[in-house]
Amino acid sequence: MVAVVAGLAVLAALGAGFFAWQKASEADRLRSELTIARSNLDKARADVKKAAQDVAAAAKEAKELKVATERLTAEQEELFKKFAEATDLRY
Repeated sequence: MVAVVAGLAVLAALGAGFFAWQKASEADRLRSELTIARSNLDKARADVKKAAQDVAAAAKEAKELKVATERLTAEQEELFKKFAEATDLRY
């Protein structure tokens, strides 16, 4: 009877050890997945930051181009007026 109880205790210990090993392996896998996810998140954050900088630069350039276009349009109109006056054309 003692041998049976001892055998059951050994089996229970082996089962508990296997369960603990299995959970430790799962924890290691989850840690690895978390590390990869964090790395991907950091990369995504860097990509978003770069994209935001690109958008800001493009917006600034668009604003500068708008100002330049307005200035050149005004200069063109002024030159046309002067040309019209000089050649007696009606504007």
